[in-house]
Amino acid sequence: MGTVHRNVLAALAALALSLACTYAAATGSEFGVAVIIGNKEYVDDGFRDVSYAHNDAEAFKRFVTGELGFDANRVIHLPDATKTDMEGAFGVKGNEKGRLWQWMRRDGSSDVVVFYSGHGMEGSISDAGRRPGYLLPVDADKDTAELNGYPIELLYENLRKLPSKSVTVYLDACFSGVAGESVADASPVSRGADISGVSGMPGFAVLTAASGNQLASWDSEARHGLFTEHLLDGLYGAADADSNGRVTAREAKLYLDDKMTWAARSKHRREQDAELHGDASAVLSLSSAGGWSSRPLKAGDSFQDCPECPEMVVIPAGSYLMGSPPDEPGRDSELEGPVREVKIATSFAIGRYEVTVAEFGQFVQETGYRAGVSYWHPVESAGREDCNTATDRWRGVEPEDWRNPGFDQSVRHPVVCVTWNDAQAFTSWLSAKTGKRYRLPSESEWEYAARAGTNTAWYWGEGGEDDQCRYANGGDASLKMHYPDWRWPARECSDGHAHTAPVGEFPANGWRLHDMLGNVAEWTEGLLERGPHAAGRQRMGGRELPQRKPGRVACGGAWFAPPPLLRTAARLPAARANHAVGFRVARTLAP
Repeated sequence: MGTVHRNVLAALAALALSLACTYAAATGSEFGVAVIIGNKEYVDDGFRDVSYAHNDAEAFKRFVTGELGFDANRVIHLPDATKTDMEGAFGVKGNEKGRLWQWMRRDGSSDVVVFYSGHGMEGSISDAGRRPGYLLPVDADKDTAELNGYPIELLYENLRKLPSKSVTVYLDACFSGVAGESVADASPVSRGADISGVSGMPGFAVLTAASGNQLASWDSEARHGLFTEHLLDGLYGAADADSNGRVTAREAKLYLDDKMTWAARSKHRREQDAELHGDASAVLSLSSAGGWSSRPLKAGDSFQDCPECPEMVVIPAGSYLMGSPPDEPGRDSELEGPVREVKIATSFAIGRYEVTVAEFGQFVQETGYRAGVSYWHPVESAGREDCNTATDRWRGVEPEDWRNPGFDQSVRHPVVCVTWNDAQAFTSWLSAKTGKRYRLPSESEWEYAARAGTNTAWYWGEGGEDDQCRYANGGDASLKMHYPDWRWPARECSDGHAHTAPVGEFPANGWRLHDMLGNVAEWTEGLLERGPHAAGRQRMGGRELPQRKPGRVACGGAWFAPPPLLRTAARLPAARANHAVGFRVARTLAP
């Protein structure tokens, strides 16, 4: 074999070895370890909450486990990390042996990914003339960042000491976050911090959300940081400019320069440029043999599984206070208390609208299903315009059902006169049709989705019942005009509808869901005696109803409902179909 030939083979072998090392982070060996931090809710009022930090962290966790193949048991997920949490994960000055070190292989075969979404802050000018940068734990004090922030240079220093195969750091933060100025969709910033101390080892790459004194913007539609939103698109293959099945740090930076920078200008009229430090050739993600996989659904995404299927919206995992506090006007203490914290462990999808007459009609047409016509309704004055009982057939009276509830409806109106079993049959049909798991939402999921991150009695804010006719179809002047003898309280304003309204006519809540309050009450999976609140007598609008066997729970109020029943926490005990109860569907997203 000639010298030239041997040299060529040696060069190829070296290249293959180099590529194998560079690919390590992308292929995600079983020993890969990640630390993922989403700092949203800061204790110090001087910091604005980072609205979508939890969403960012959840999405990145899905990326490292689903795309990079990291074992979920080796992902250190820290929502709202304190200083103790961060020191416990990354170590302290002079001791890098935190949880990250603990979970790594001693033989250097572990790839490391660090993701941070939250506030950062610059410190005082050092003797070297630089302003050190700090990642801010949620218990940080805005006046003493040097004492209770986590130094970025310490993060890099400790990461370099670890026996890792590769290290990739993603920082979705600008360096201040102090709430001294009100800037929409961003964390305010003073001056830039020096975060350039990454050098000396191949496979060590850092991507940051902004440069110098720029703002790190949010994407309120995607419900992510602007950096995280576009970074993830790039890592799922959009940044693979040369179509070779891998995304390098350099390609990711170029993709962000194109997409994120343009979005910051077009949406927020400001500059935002990502920065890249370290090894630009490091491979951040790698396609499978079948090509790039689709990016998983994220919070705020909408989709339809078939042309006839309801439009669904992805709801993020999280927690909230379920029920109503003792001082909430109109509260029914027996049905809405005590208040308790509820955690929604995984994201799920819920219908953007209530199920419509057209959607339910498609189900009936395809299956031949016979929907129930029996009803129960406690309002004495409602008279003939109810879903009639089956005994009407014996008297020769045409029974009212979902096709004819006793008032005019178009195909875009929410279906009514359907039983809880009818709703279950509809979800079973969707599940069989799509191969996905459709169902009714649980009570806790329904209230969580209706609140959309708010904690007021109405999701549209403190205006409450004064703004009812603007935001919801409920008991109002239109209803009283149609029913002159109406006995229940009603608002003097008019929403323009005596009965149901077409879905989507009223403004959506913060998670783009329409008619969560008003229009029709909605069946949930819950039984009254099995709900999370203290079970009690069946009541409506503060009035005790005749004692009946415990029924199912419907939420959200309806077109006839007085203000107390249009609150987010209100629960309606219902036993059968009636002309004011419909439903919306939920869908499980996890496999």
